[in-house]
Amino acid sequence: MITLDDKYRFEDFGFICEPGYDDSITPIFDRKTYSIPGVEGVIPFGTQVKEKPFTYPLMIMERFHIEMQRKFEKFTDFFFDQYGNPRKVKMVRDYDSSKFYYVELAQQITPDRLPEEGKFVLPLVAYDPRAYSVVSSNDRIKWGSKIPFVTKIQFGYKPSQYIVNSPQSLEVNNIGTLVVRPIIEIVGTVNGLTLVINDKSFSFGDLNNETLLIDAATYTVKKNNQNYLFKMTGDLEKLELLPRTNKVQIGGSNLNLKVTFNFRGKYK
Repeated sequence: MITLDDKYRFEDFGFICEPGYDDSITPIFDRKTYSIPGVEGVIPFGTQVKEKPFTYPLMIMERFHIEMQRKFEKFTDFFFDQYGNPRKVKMVRDYDSSKFYYVELAQQITPDRLPEEGKFVLPLVAYDPRAYSVVSSNDRIKWGSKIPFVTKIQFGYKPSQYIVNSPQSLEVNNIGTLVVRPIIEIVGTVNGLTLVINDKSFSFGDLNNETLLIDAATYTVKKNNQNYLFKMTGDLEKLELLPRTNKVQIGGSNLNLKVTFNFRGKYK
């Protein structure tokens, strides 16, 4: 049914998943509206996307309740950290095996302890409600790669890493269905480095055998691990990759660079 942390199955803990699991096809979301007295209808102010819940009914066949309790404790221990707090667990579903979620226990579990079996519903929640691709932008898919058998990930999928020795246009493929904000690492030498990503321009000055790290998700720019945000030009909020092949133009002179785009496909 599901694989946890790339390794564990319900069967590894002695449990069987019964029919009737819940996996909504959308996350929970609230509509933001405002109503004016005496005026029909409401004024929409967008939506707020919240968490995505999952529930799996589990059963254990065990006559001796001492052994049943031991298995219950082993299973719940897996979902808590060393401080006793629910921890984040990677979950891949067999029925959509090219994607994963990060989930936690959503609430208390109270099992039914029957004479020869135990039952409970496992409540999980993804506070980040989006699924992510099991392959990252820097994975190279080749013969022997561990990817799901039933998947839309194509054989020959190439990592988003490039050697740039002259001004040129790159193609960066975002295999997800949502916009992502990548981490871009640029290592090497260049005079007057410029990036144009989907018609949005950014300038970063010179590099002399140095490392430039651009984290669009956290609005961070570092040069040799030192803050460089206020020495660049361009609106970092608009540095994003659309769900398709993105054109990235790299400009400057005396280019001798290794350029890496780090991200995962993100899904609705």
